[in-house]
Amino acid sequence: MYETLNRYNHGAFQVVGFLDDDSTKADKIIGTCTILGTSQTLVQMAKKNAIDVAVIAITKVKQPDLMRALLEVKSAGVEIYDMPAFYEELTGKLPVDHLRDGWVAYTRFQGMQRRAYTIRIKRLTDIVLSIVGLIVSLPLCIATALAIKVDSKGPILFKQTRIGLNRRPFDLIKFRTMTVGREHDRQFAGQMDDPRITRVGRIIRKLRIDELPQMWSVLKGDMSFIGPRALIEEEVNEFEQKIPYFSLRHSIPPGITGWAQVNYRHGATLKDGLEKLKYDLFYLKNLSPLLDLHILLKTAWVVLFPQRRQVNCSRVCKECAEICRRFCRSSFSSDRIAMEKSTIGTFMVFDFRALICYIFLAFCHPRFPVRR
Repeated sequence: MYETLNRYNHGAFQVVGFLDDDSTKADKIIGTCTILGTSQTLVQMAKKNAIDVAVIAITKVKQPDLMRALLEVKSAGVEIYDMPAFYEELTGKLPVDHLRDGWVAYTRFQGMQRRAYTIRIKRLTDIVLSIVGLIVSLPLCIATALAIKVDSKGPILFKQTRIGLNRRPFDLIKFRTMTVGREHDRQFAGQMDDPRITRVGRIIRKLRIDELPQMWSVLKGDMSFIGPRALIEEEVNEFEQKIPYFSLRHSIPPGITGWAQVNYRHGATLKDGLEKLKYDLFYLKNLSPLLDLHILLKTAWVVLFPQRRQVNCSRVCKECAEICRRFCRSSFSSDRIAMEKSTIGTFMVFDFRALICYIFLAFCHPRFPVRR
């Protein structure tokens, strides 16, 4: 948790220290911080160091004395997080390898709820966008088809069986980007310098043009515009055996783009599968119109500026805060703008100016997380 905080903090938090009931760890230094005492000193330490946030990162059952101490500091204004919730706020993903069955069972996953948006509105949006997208992209698709035909021998389109909603297989169609006959050579999967990829294939992959035929799968209902990446059955079988909660990603249709696709590079290893599942479960938990809008905007950012997937968040946060103050006349904190989850959502319902502010945030701050 300390390493994660250092990586994603961007100046929003300053770690004061740790508390641990293991007496052998007393005064031990972790990074630049010290273990200050045991959980019995929580109230005292919170008052002494003016603590704003306390993160509980223990796997054992919480003792009654600790719970009373947590309630006391909470009543004094200290925000209390369990580790998965704080990790989620900080990184925009869920710590899959540190989740407990009880936490998963009792946590509300918006993507699993039978709501109007997930059942009707999202599907209607997919139909409209796929029809418009297929019509608008027709000239580009024709040009791409001609380029593929001239560049290498073989069919223009590539069809492969993928696993979709409720683990149902379907045929996914893309523009062919590989040399015919080498599609099933998995040893190069996910590599940047994949020798199987053709010259035209490298260009259309970089611009994501090879994904355009997938809009037909969206129109048919096999896919959505936004969701987890559709995987082949071999990958699904391997990851389900080795990665906890991997099957949860099949609770919603796979997508052309998604929270994992815009935040993490393409890869086919077990490590890549685990990392992408962290993003997929975050999306499944927080699925909403605002998050879908953010992903669409961030997809445009990644396609237009592939080398600028990440930005200097410390600088951009302060700039975004100033823009928000001007447009929304609100009191955003420049130190915590990257984790603001309610103000933007509230304003977007009632104030069109916040929509302009949000679009600015989504383009200029690709890591800006959105909640429902």
